[in-house]
Amino acid sequence: MTDSSPEPIAARIRRALDALADDRHAPVPAWVHALAEGEVLVPQADEAGRWRPSAAVPVPVVRHREDGPFVPVFTSEATVAAALSYTTPCQRVRLGVLAAVWPGEDVSLAVDPGSPDALTVDAADVQLLFGLHSS
Repeated sequence: MTDSSPEPIAARIRRALDALADDRHAPVPAWVHALAEGEVLVPQADEAGRWRPSAAVPVPVVRHREDGPFVPVFTSEATVAAALSYTTPCQRVRLGVLAAVWPGEDVSLAVDPGSPDALTVDAADVQLLFGLHSS
């Protein structure tokens, strides 16, 4: 699985969000297909920080008091190392696969949390970007 697009995944998500802001009723499939091929690194640890080698697709949901639940994903090993104070194994996952096992309608997506280029996609926009439902 390799992301052959020269445009970083965060930039593709931002572009899709800009298009979404311009027209919430625009056709979603083009965005879904473009984003679905992008790969991200997803931490493979349970709440106690234990590695879960049996997890087919890891979907760690972080509960944040003010911002609500989110799934953290990273675009490189360097952003994982910078964001986490501990070492955790990660699995490379295509966004399309992650979308297929998305944990719920109220869960946001955090791309490279803790980095200067961090991007948080709120739960409603996650639903639209992944084509989980249309508004």
